[in-house]
Amino acid sequence: MRKTLFIIFTAFLISNCAQKKCELYTENYIPKNLNESVEFLECEWADNLKNEFKLKPEKEAVSELHHSYGQYLRNQWKLWNGNNELSLSFQEIGITHPDDISSIILTSFHRKLNNKNIEIEKQAQFYKDYWKKSESLESLDDSEPVPDELDF
Repeated sequence: MRKTLFIIFTAFLISNCAQKKCELYTENYIPKNLNESVEFLECEWADNLKNEFKLKPEKEAVSELHHSYGQYLRNQWKLWNGNNELSLSFQEIGITHPDDISSIILTSFHRKLNNKNIEIEKQAQFYKDYWKKSESLESLDDSEPVPDELDF
């Protein structure tokens, strides 16, 4: 009986804390970092949308939302300005482009829903490598052939 009461009480506390955290996210709230961004999405998305997103393969789920919900995040969270806490938290790990930030947020959300490690360092490195390759392609001499497709 004691064990059951403890479990019920613990579940109530966790639920109550999560609910209070969601109350922090007002209509125009801009998260301060990746963790808050993921928590925000957990609070804002309906369970059926979270489940639909969760069940899709990661790459497909994230790329499907890039031009719609990803754009909404970039605009709503003012990622194009690059000077709020969220943008600055990503700049600290070398990520500056708003498209990259929104993709990392959505990827991290997908991984959290699927109980996977977010691996922020690997995600950040992917985008750093992408921009490094992109810059090196731009600096190629016109006489050098440009590859038909990039291998990322």
